[in-house]
Amino acid sequence: MAQNQKDYKESIKKLEEQLAMNQQQLNGDRARVEAKQESLDMVSAVVELQKSLQNEINSRKAAEEELNSLKNELVQWRSSMAVGNAEVLKLRKLLEDDKHQKEELEEEITELRKFEAIGNAEVLKLRKSLIDVKCQKETLEEEITGLEKFEVGSTHLKNLFDLIPILPVEVFSSIRQRFTKE
Repeated sequence: MAQNQKDYKESIKKLEEQLAMNQQQLNGDRARVEAKQESLDMVSAVVELQKSLQNEINSRKAAEEELNSLKNELVQWRSSMAVGNAEVLKLRKLLEDDKHQKEELEEEITELRKFEAIGNAEVLKLRKSLIDVKCQKETLEEEITGLEKFEVGSTHLKNLFDLIPILPVEVFSSIRQRFTKE
């Protein structure tokens, strides 16, 4: 049995050595698998980074295109603002001209109203004068008619009637006094 025990011990020893070798090989395989896994993880991380980089590149391109578009819009806006400012200046000039013209027209209206007031006063004076002349004419006609009854020279009366519309009041008074004295 000693031999068997020895063989048994040697077999166990060989098995232990083989187990140790298998474990070393397994550990090596694990290390290789882990290394491959790490490589795969790195490759996966690199792929993710490439995707992120591509997304970032695409985002930057889109942002640059948007920026260029906004720059173009800004240039167009500035151009239209320049045109708009020119239009605003023209409109302001027109408004100033209109305001000036309005002020001139208001001054003219004020002057015309003054003239109208003066004209109305003159018209009232003329009306009064015409009414006075009409009254005086009627009075003279009555006096002349009265004088005709006294048979004063008909030629003087005819001439007097011709003068009535153009003679002032003072002249009528002097004529009346002259006829009444005779």
